[in-house]
Parts: sequence; C-alpha cells; structure tokens
Amino acid sequence: MSSPIVAATVALHLTFGTSIPCSVLPGTVVASINLSGGDGSPISLGMTGDAGDFAISGSNVVVGKSGITPSRCGTVQTVTITARQN
Repeated sequence: MSSPIVAATVALHLTFGTSIPCSVLPGTVVASINLSGGDGSPISLGMTGDAGDFAISGSNVVVGKSGITPSRCGTVQTVTITARQN
C-alpha cells in the first residue's frame, strides 16, 4: 500500500517596522524576501493590499516607479506578500 501525498499550506506573516522617507527614490529596496524549503520548483511572489507605492523586484520589495504618493506620505500602508511554488 502506498502512502498518500499530503500537501500543506503554511501561512507566512511578515511585519516591517521600517519608516520610509517620502522623498525616497523609486527602486529603493525597503525589504528583502528570503525563502527556503520547498521542492526546488520556481517560486513566484505576489503583493496585494496598499501596494500602490511598492513593487516586487526579484526577491526585494522596492519603492514603485512613481515613488511615494504625496497623499500617502506619513501614513501606515499594509501589504501582503504571497509566495507560491509553481
């Protein structure tokens, strides 16, 4: 009798307590994402939430191409990073 294959999903919660100046240049790295484990298949990253001012570049979260929107300057923005192994 063969063993069943079990797939597990693990939630990942990240909190960045970094304050980012409003004048920071587009492309500035504000966080790095380090992943380990899995089966060796490629991993894709996604971002949702207040992601308008940010982007994923490789394994980094960077300030988006338009910089920090002036109306959001000094506010708390929450983004969710998802990692999916293809």
